[in-house]
Order: sequence, then structure tokens, then C-alpha cells
Amino acid sequence: MFSYLHSYKGEVVLVALNMSASPQKVNFELSKNGFSSANRLLATPKSAAQGHILGRMCVYRTA
Repeated sequence: MFSYLHSYKGEVVLVALNMSASPQKVNFELSKNGFSSANRLLATPKSAAQGHILGRMCVYRTA
């Protein structure tokens, strides 16, 4: 699992990459970085609707 925050011109996105062969359960503690929520922008088909199970890739816009 590899994730990072990317900031550009006032917008911040969370990129999460699962490098294993199977989906992984994740918990992003956004409040520790000053964010209250995140909206999914892009995800692979095996990623769950709530964002807690990650297939290969997810990208979120933070708020």
C-alpha cells in the first residue's frame, strides 16, 4: 500500500495505490492532515463504494 497527498494551486488530492495482488482494507485518517472529508475522483472496479476496500488504485479530492 502506497498513498500520498498531492497539492497543486489550492487543490489537494489523495492518491492511494495498492501494489498487492488482492484488495486491501484501508483507513485514511484525514483529520490528522486538516481535512474533514474526501470525494472519490477515480477508482478501479474492485474498490468498495465506501472507499475502505482498495483494489489497485483510488484518487480522492480532499475537503
